[in-house]
Amino acid sequence: AYAAVVQFLYGSHTFISYSDAESFIRVAENFLSHGVFSESYVEPFVPDPLRTPGYPLFLALFLLLKIPLAGIAIMQNFFAGITAVLIYRLAKLLFLSGTAGVVAALIFSLEPVSIYWSNLLMSDNLFGFLLILALYLFVRGRFYWFAAVLGLAALTKPIGLYFLPFFLAAYATRVYFEKSPDIFYAFKKILITILVFLAVLSPWFLRNKIVFDSWGFSSAGWVNLTIFTLAEFGRQNQIPVSVPEMFERDLKNIGFYQDQFIKIVLSHPWEYFKFHLVSAAKIFNYHGYQYLTQEVIQAKAPWFS
Repeated sequence: AYAAVVQFLYGSHTFISYSDAESFIRVAENFLSHGVFSESYVEPFVPDPLRTPGYPLFLALFLLLKIPLAGIAIMQNFFAGITAVLIYRLAKLLFLSGTAGVVAALIFSLEPVSIYWSNLLMSDNLFGFLLILALYLFVRGRFYWFAAVLGLAALTKPIGLYFLPFFLAAYATRVYFEKSPDIFYAFKKILITILVFLAVLSPWFLRNKIVFDSWGFSSAGWVNLTIFTLAEFGRQNQIPVSVPEMFERDLKNIGFYQDQFIKIVLSHPWEYFKFHLVSAAKIFNYHGYQYLTQEVIQAKAPWFS
């Protein structure tokens, strides 16, 4: 209903009003038209080392079928509904309480920022659905399906790579505290889980090796750390920081940004520690409601204040 109202009142551009959303659409269109994952507007279509393929491929499927942007947003709302059901079942399993499941699902379903974000053509909605589905499969003990779905989540947002060790550590801890643990069986299960996870990711690793001559997964981590964190630290402390342009985000350049980060932090350890501490503390004071009020509601309804 929200997507339909937005389409009627403001048009389809609203679904890509956030800058990253437009770039996802551009990558999907370039893939369909030119067979390359690229953010370029015109030729030559430079391959993109930043975006992973999960969400652009998701968008490309709908664009191929000539489904409008509002239709994609409606599908994302469908995924959000399934996510709410999974949250209900997870809470019920973990807390042995149907009431806990209902409360958790309602909080997720009615939270305004989540509703807004589910209607933007951003990777967060699909990633959240896949991550919660993976967690549900993990709790149910379906490890190999869990590994495959978590792999798809990592292909949607690279941060998904970092969840696997925590899941496996949780499983190993549970096995450790069992009365009669079958160590060999647990080790075999962990090994196969890792192999399934890597099998899902392997085509993208291979693509990056062929295109960029690097086995890296994405340049997003070090590029974002440089652009958003190190650059601000440098600005506050009058330290020059080389910030990558689009053509400098190649995976082969990641070593430069790693070395730059390490050099600057080791040269100013106390200053960076204070900066990182303050920045981390600001996270607890940040919420999406201020953005939702000022950048969305007031922008569309100036009379609202």
